[in-house]
Amino acid sequence: MSRYPSDSPAKTAAQVTVVTTPRNRATPAKAVGAVPRLLSTRQAAEYLGVSANTIRKYRDSGKIRAFYVGEKLVKYDPEDLDRFLREFGE
Repeated sequence: MSRYPSDSPAKTAAQVTVVTTPRNRATPAKAVGAVPRLLSTRQAAEYLGVSANTIRKYRDSGKIRAFYVGEKLVKYDPEDLDRFLREFGE
């Protein structure tokens, strides 16, 4: 018995199902100009137009809410940064 019998009918294009998957499932496509859900200290500084040290001072004084991911990683919500600008901005 042959592994590939010659008497089997050939499949037409309508019978063949092609399944494709993205190469890297962990990195979805990003919209151009989209703001990430949470920002790093550097990204928050760029968002507000100040230095990273200024962001740290605002965080330590309680002016900006920060989210700690682990012991050292700090993230900021863009909505909190917008609220800060409305309250303390010019």
